[in-house]
Amino acid sequence: MNQLFAAAAEAAEEAILNSLSQAATTTGRLGRVVNHLNFYKEE
Repeated sequence: MNQLFAAAAEAAEEAILNSLSQAATTTGRLGRVVNHLNFYKEE
């Protein structure tokens, strides 16, 4: 059963990182801005 939970946790982590890396800068209510996360260094 531990392997099942470990696999589920790993899949959830991967899904979260994928969604964060694909998110765009967004302007929400009251002009609040949430910037995208840049995972790669630009040199």
